[in-house]
Amino acid sequence: MSHDITSIHEAQMSLADEERFVSSVLDVIGALVLVLDAQGRVTRFNSACERLSGYTHAEVVGRVVWDDLIPPAEVGDVRVAVAALLAGTFPNSFENHWLTRTGELRLISWQNTCLTDDQGAVTH
Repeated sequence: MSHDITSIHEAQMSLADEERFVSSVLDVIGALVLVLDAQGRVTRFNSACERLSGYTHAEVVGRVVWDDLIPPAEVGDVRVAVAALLAGTFPNSFENHWLTRTGELRLISWQNTCLTDDQGAVTH
């Protein structure tokens, strides 16, 4: 029985190490990495996103992306793009503006895809 617990603990440590590695890589690359859950809430917002937007990860994580980052005139278009992703139209490309903390508009060109669970349902 102790062998089974050791194997589980080793697997958990390996997953934790992998998560730290991936987070470190995503935070140092220059590309914007924004991950949303199926409801459009921010789950990952890397350092490049912070620099461009002026918002911190802590300020946007858990919030719906169009509440802070999308200009009101473009929210409908972004919702349509997200709905297309959720309906299975991925990967795809999309352009929209981000509204920075200081009110500047920045045009962003996205390459989008979805992450799915074992049953094929979109999770992110």
